[in-house]
Amino acid sequence: MYVLYRECSSILIIVGDCHPEPCLPRHRGDARVLKQRAQDDIVSVLKTFYSEPTRIVPIRLFDAHTAFKEALVEEVDIQILSAGSTICKEYELQDWAFCVWRGEADVLDSGSSTSSFLRLSHTKGAQAWAAWWCLIELLGTQITPHISRHPVKAVTDCIIWKLAPANLRRLQKAFPAECRMLEKVAMYHASLLKPKAMALKQMPFFSDADANFVETLELGSSRIILASGEVVYQKGKASATRDLFCVARGVVRVVQANVDSKRLAASAGRQTRRQGVQDELLGEGAVFGENIALELKNTRAMSVVSETIADLYAIPGRCLCDAIARAPGEIQRFLNLLEERGFGVRFPEELREIGRLSRFPLSFLERLKAICTAGAACSGAKLVEEGQTISTVYFIFRGKVLATRDYTDFPPPEIKAPSTVGCFAVRSPNEPAETSIVVNSFCGYFKVDIQQLRDLLEEYPFVSRSWEDLVEEEQHDLEPMTPSASGRRASRMLIFAQEDLALPDDEEEKVIMDTLEKRFEGADDEFLDCLRDILEKRVFDNEVILAQGDDGTFAILIASGCCTVEVNGTKVGEVQARGECQQCLWDGQ
Repeated sequence: MYVLYRECSSILIIVGDCHPEPCLPRHRGDARVLKQRAQDDIVSVLKTFYSEPTRIVPIRLFDAHTAFKEALVEEVDIQILSAGSTICKEYELQDWAFCVWRGEADVLDSGSSTSSFLRLSHTKGAQAWAAWWCLIELLGTQITPHISRHPVKAVTDCIIWKLAPANLRRLQKAFPAECRMLEKVAMYHASLLKPKAMALKQMPFFSDADANFVETLELGSSRIILASGEVVYQKGKASATRDLFCVARGVVRVVQANVDSKRLAASAGRQTRRQGVQDELLGEGAVFGENIALELKNTRAMSVVSETIADLYAIPGRCLCDAIARAPGEIQRFLNLLEERGFGVRFPEELREIGRLSRFPLSFLERLKAICTAGAACSGAKLVEEGQTISTVYFIFRGKVLATRDYTDFPPPEIKAPSTVGCFAVRSPNEPAETSIVVNSFCGYFKVDIQQLRDLLEEYPFVSRSWEDLVEEEQHDLEPMTPSASGRRASRMLIFAQEDLALPDDEEEKVIMDTLEKRFEGADDEFLDCLRDILEKRVFDNEVILAQGDDGTFAILIASGCCTVEVNGTKVGEVQARGECQQCLWDGQ
């Protein structure tokens, strides 16, 4: 049996495929030596042949100038393999990539010796990228040794070109533009390997999670492939979709410093370390972005940059919150993660810290806390169902809830912490709830079984008056919003007909937040939330918004359209909204 290669009409190489196994034991060493000599001779001849100045080497992926092709031929190691040979093994340290220059090879499924999902070939009918493999491993070796997850076997006799990290670095330095083609191929391979990457249910963070919860997240997620150095998100920026990210493949870096560009150089991480900032690397299975996804923050606390080619799950915050609302117990794993990373939710040590409870004596509050359970819920969770009997009382110290009613023309009132839910039911045990209480932004609370609370109140009869005041305040919170109410939501009722009533849409909310964050850069999130909530929406058409000489005790946020500024009847300027990120805030002072 022989291995036969023909590169052109002027060169024909025939090499005996002399395996040492059939030889007698005393000749096996000689057989190996002879085989290696034959390989070395062939490689030498091929190198010389490819390197001839007049030789046209048809590397289909690189339609580039001759200098790069010559450099590539010089840098690669050439290896000749017979049909059936293993080019790379599964679970083997892999720090080199290869091109099947002649012949064909199969990429096999993990754990299989026969099931192929990709054919590697450099023939004319194949795609230009289809001859390369292990580029993902090669481009990621500066972080940690990479393991080959898919064995590759030669289908026919093959000539392969092997490219090692040191050779790649030399090529990147001399020919950066051409070498970016290798990264594009690697990203395409990462896209092909999406079904083979780590699934959400395989990630340690979700290992003991409810199967339906994980399936909901996976169905609602999207996949993004990022090049090395590409920015996932930037510190201090808001996110419209408030995504939670999970690493399916690759490595990302958490950068403490501000990141201005969409893509960083590979040295960005080293530069931040030289500045004394300790970054963190997150590998496969890592989860990040949870504080934004759960609506604990409005802006990102840190920047995240892909350190290698990365395949990420992006789970919209709305999808995450809806999934947690259906499986409330799953929020605890996210609270634990926040605690580990220093963003934990602070629960009051004493109930008197919840403003409305400060009227009660300390002894009562200590007994009350002993029977309470601390908890949290994200937007979409329903604390009380309209028409149902209330069995739990909530003391909310953080966040906002909406009191919704069926068959009403008024928008639901938004109730901010500190607040209570269900206090009236202590004195009216059989009275059904008139409203549904739905969490509108991340809430922290203490909850108590209503029967236990009744028993406690019987032991403290002298607090009954304070409890009635608490019930009265709760009922006031639940009153439907009327045109006399203040705030942006109420102002909509003054502008539109009753049938057009609606809450501000997500796009409008994003415009408002982007503008306020630019105007009040560095301000506390609670301040921005309060400012956003007290904005009143007004619509003007060829009307005077603010007349000269009027009291200037307000500010104007121009969401759309154009306004002119006049002094003594003379136009001196123009204020115009030019899109989401260029809204104008005109002080009326």
